Amino acid sequence: PQAQKDVCPQCRQTFPTSKEESVKQVRVWVDKGKPWAQTHLANKYKFGGGVPQSDEEAIRYYNMAFKQGDPNAMSALADLYANGEGVAQSLKKAAELFALAANQGHATAQYNLGIAYENGKGVAQSYENAIELYTLAANQGHAPAQYNLGNAYYNGNGVAQSNDMARKWWLKAALQEDESAIKNL
Repeated sequence: PQAQKDVCPQCRQTFPTSKEESVKQVRVWVDKGKPWAQTHLANKYKFGGGVPQSDEEAIRYYNMAFKQGDPNAMSALADLYANGEGVAQSLKKAAELFALAANQGHATAQYNLGIAYENGKGVAQSYENAIELYTLAANQGHAPAQYNLGNAYYNGNGVAQSNDMARKWWLKAALQEDESAIKNL
């Protein structure tokens, strides 16, 4: 019945019907000190979903989750530092935060840190480190990392040039509808 479909099968709470109601529900978990909830609420503030948009509040909640070791918060904070949103832009600080999240297996952080190494932004330029990070993210199914890995093999940056390996990685990304990979194939 519809009444069963409208509740969470684990906690039996009714699913929120508005963004504001969603914020109200997540605040309960924030008050209990759950890092995933703090990161979720930070995202709400960053994008203005159910609360007024506020970079300051987003940073506050990301930092709460970061202090508890949440890799999603680390990666989100790194994005803020990389783009100078609500904080002074610092590519070095962004790379440090991406590295912390990447070490916990966060695929997007691995990809972003790979870009930093490839371009020498915030870290010393190193194709080898970029390849290592792209490979970690690509093996988790991260399409942009698969695409960049294909480019590295095609151009021979940090790896032996191989059209076969480039095709292999571009195909994986293309199967996830990555437009650039489709174009390169």
